[in-house]
Amino acid sequence: KSNRDFQLLLPTEPVEHLIEDEYDYDQSEEQEIANRNIPLLNQEQRRIFTDILLAVNENERVSHRLFFIKGIGGAGKTFLLNTLLTYLLGNNHRYIAICYTGIPASLLKNGQTIHPAFMLPVPFLENSTSRIRNQSAIADNIRYSKIIVIDEISMVHKSIFNEIGRKIREIMNNDIPLGGKIIIILGDFRHCAPIVPLAGKNETISASVKCSQLWQHFVKYDLLTNVRALPQQNEFKDWLMTIGNNSEILRHLENGRDTIVKVPNHIIVENVTESIYGSNLIEHDSTLLQKAILSPLNIHVKDINAVVLEKLPGRSRQI
Repeated sequence: KSNRDFQLLLPTEPVEHLIEDEYDYDQSEEQEIANRNIPLLNQEQRRIFTDILLAVNENERVSHRLFFIKGIGGAGKTFLLNTLLTYLLGNNHRYIAICYTGIPASLLKNGQTIHPAFMLPVPFLENSTSRIRNQSAIADNIRYSKIIVIDEISMVHKSIFNEIGRKIREIMNNDIPLGGKIIIILGDFRHCAPIVPLAGKNETISASVKCSQLWQHFVKYDLLTNVRALPQQNEFKDWLMTIGNNSEILRHLENGRDTIVKVPNHIIVENVTESIYGSNLIEHDSTLLQKAILSPLNIHVKDINAVVLEKLPGRSRQI
């Protein structure tokens, strides 16, 4: 199907022009930014940064070209990546930075989502293939990029990962895993798994890139230091880690598939809306845009919104 089938406008610019726009930058400015950020890397980040640059420069001290950076939330993966990508631009190197979803992709310098980057169909089925032509501008961009980055790798289905590997090999015209390119994948497998409709636990695990034949070729690096959490948040951070590591006591529900976690009383607030917004919303109106209550389910969002609207003077209107 095309854009016309959905009454959408056709692209007005060729893909080649969009690729050129990614490399329309001031090289000296990028180098200056990199020079400011490199000293800010902690020891864990600096080791990874150094090893990747050794691979870029084909230094014999690093023989591998496939990197897996495992990092907890708040460990500085995005800062490390953007420092690396800025450094590459400052040294006139091309790269491709992709992510499975849009918001994390927007946090990467010149980031894009995985499906358009490799021209993958949506939905992607097990027999789906990339539509990149080997003599196209997109193929040339893959061919001449020093590094390909894939963030949020835990969400990527192994079929997509395998097809990316196959397409890169085809473009590079060799049989080396992932075409011999420097590939950096990042993520935390405590986070979201690939979406497999109506799948059970075993089927979901089987869809992970860890079950791909390509996984064995990656060298793992760890980012363990949480640079985002404030000192007063350490207890909550550690509790979340026990859940992620499956070491918190879980109670299985009667259906045998779902589990629940007991939340400690000392981190529960009696009234979540008052805790976040205060008892009088109008008095704190100037700060409302800086606050939000997140919920994984729409039904809970609706309930919270109803409570907040009740606190506001005047009649509420549904738009």
